[in-house]
Amino acid sequence: MYKKILVAVDGSKNSKKAVTHAIGLASQIGAKVLAVHVTDSTVFVNLPETIMWDDIKSLLDEEGAKSLGFAKKKAASKKVKLDTLTSEGSPAKEIVKTAEKEKADLIILGTAGRGGIDKFLIGSVSEKVLRMAHCTVMIVK
Repeated sequence: MYKKILVAVDGSKNSKKAVTHAIGLASQIGAKVLAVHVTDSTVFVNLPETIMWDDIKSLLDEEGAKSLGFAKKKAASKKVKLDTLTSEGSPAKEIVKTAEKEKADLIILGTAGRGGIDKFLIGSVSEKVLRMAHCTVMIVK
């Protein structure tokens, strides 16, 4: 059914739950997993130039490495083949673009669980991925 699962990681509690689901499912069906961390550079577009992008990016890259490290440990414990990838840009767009490029059958990601006016005004990565994806999407709450 699913041969390649893309799981989006960001270090959050729900992201870790998504990784656990992805690895568990992959171990049961023999699928490969691609863990993807996207540094959201879109939030920094309007910052003054005095703010050091390199310093901020370094911290975000470190966070991404920790998130991917968590996925690697989970995969190793279940003997699941896992590849990792980092990207920069709009998280939803990068996740969907990567899933298409890598021919993922399933995208798994966590949600922040926003509701009400927050969801309407801000929108969530998981909701955007759900609307744009070419394949099945599993959202872990």
